Amino acid sequence: MLNALLLPLALASLANAPQKRDSAKQDQAYPPVVQIQRDTTPVTVKLLNTGESAAKAAQDSARIEEEREEANISLSFAIVTAVVSTITLLALASQTRLLSDSIGVMRRQEARMGETVAVMERTAERQLRAYLLLVSIEPRDGPFTLETVGINLDTFFGYNLVINNFGQTPASDVQVNGAWGVFPIGQVPEFVLDRDQIGRTLVGPGQKVFMPMPRGTLSQQDLAKIAAGTHRLYLAGAIEYVDAFNRQRITKFRHVRDRNFHQMGADREGNEAT
Repeated sequence: MLNALLLPLALASLANAPQKRDSAKQDQAYPPVVQIQRDTTPVTVKLLNTGESAAKAAQDSARIEEEREEANISLSFAIVTAVVSTITLLALASQTRLLSDSIGVMRRQEARMGETVAVMERTAERQLRAYLLLVSIEPRDGPFTLETVGINLDTFFGYNLVINNFGQTPASDVQVNGAWGVFPIGQVPEFVLDRDQIGRTLVGPGQKVFMPMPRGTLSQQDLAKIAAGTHRLYLAGAIEYVDAFNRQRITKFRHVRDRNFHQMGADREGNEAT
């Protein structure tokens, strides 16, 4: 009975033996399987209120938009300010240039006006001032002759200066100074004028006056030299006066006489006026 029971078990064991060997070989050929442990800790997710999230997002969006608008406004204001400043600077530069040009024009006009006024003043002065000129020299003691026969060896003579005012205004403080002498022909005579030898006077416009020169005496030697034609008699002087424009004026004269002339005549030099 026991054998009958063991026999089936032995047969079953023999039948399963190759499978165990194959299983052992398979276990040696492949590595063991590693099992990964999963984290089973529960994750807590906090859900926000949908209404609050939307409101906050709207506020953030509005704030960002406001900041953007402020930035745009600031940028626009800066651009406008820069443009206005540039235009203002250009306008100021243009106005400064125009003002400078205007000042230059005014100064040039003022200079031209000053020149015009000066020319007008000089013209009026030349037209209206006094002009005292020596018209002639006349003997005060009768005609003075140089005859070779019957000559007076001690000739006593004197001259009057005939002066005329050819201007439109009076001449004041008129003073005449003169001198005479006998000099060789060709020699430039030199005179030392005796100032204040004749008193001062006033000569009106168009007026003619006779101013006496000091009397003199020609010696026998002087007359002989003049008669021989080697010397001449010179009379020179100056007429000083003040015109209506308070300017000091002077008229210089130099007259001469030799044996060929019966009266004094102006020399080629020594006659000038200011």
